[in-house]
Amino acid sequence: GTCTTVCRADQVCAGGRCGCPSGASDCGAGCIDTLADPLNCGACSNRCVTAETCLDGVCRCPSGQTRCAGGCVDTDISVGHCGGCGIACPAGAACVAGSCDCPGTGTDCDSACVDTTTDEINCGSCGNVCPVLSSCVSGACVCSGGRTRCGASCLDTSADVFNCGRCGSICPAGQSCNGGVCGCATAGDTYCGSFGVCANLATSAAHCGSCGVPCLAASG
Repeated sequence: GTCTTVCRADQVCAGGRCGCPSGASDCGAGCIDTLADPLNCGACSNRCVTAETCLDGVCRCPSGQTRCAGGCVDTDISVGHCGGCGIACPAGAACVAGSCDCPGTGTDCDSACVDTTTDEINCGSCGNVCPVLSSCVSGACVCSGGRTRCGASCLDTSADVFNCGRCGSICPAGQSCNGGVCGCATAGDTYCGSFGVCANLATSAAHCGSCGVPCLAASG
């Protein structure tokens, strides 16, 4: 461009100006091929992460690996990125072919390896919680103490007036459940269904001799 203007050894003089050769960029320290330089990939100072290469100006992980969290990982075996970036396996699990694999009979339930054959909050399947007074046996909730499972509860159907003898069998008002059968709690009492009470017809002033027959008040 002018007398005494000397280009750097890595530059060329084109159109009266010092510049980098075609395909290279001036990144301060010299002319860099940003299509292949992993420290300046695609642009000056764009550094590829460890294990990446720069190909056609793009940082690329080795074949079979994916860039996750600033590094190249094999999502087929990475427990921190199993099957995809950020998908972490539970503690104790391995990543096999991109899927978390809990050891033995373990199952991945909400990022934890649990044994669904015995786990009372994941019994038989994830999230299946056993009722109070039950345990998980071979993947099934089993009520203890001879109780019966009615819905989400373990109940004593031998004494429960709302589940007498079986789930949903409700004793009439005034009756109790004894041995799984609805009836009056006191021996000798009669159930007066129209009144919803059990009464001793021999002594009851309100049901004297038969249901609904009251004794007359003494007159003075």
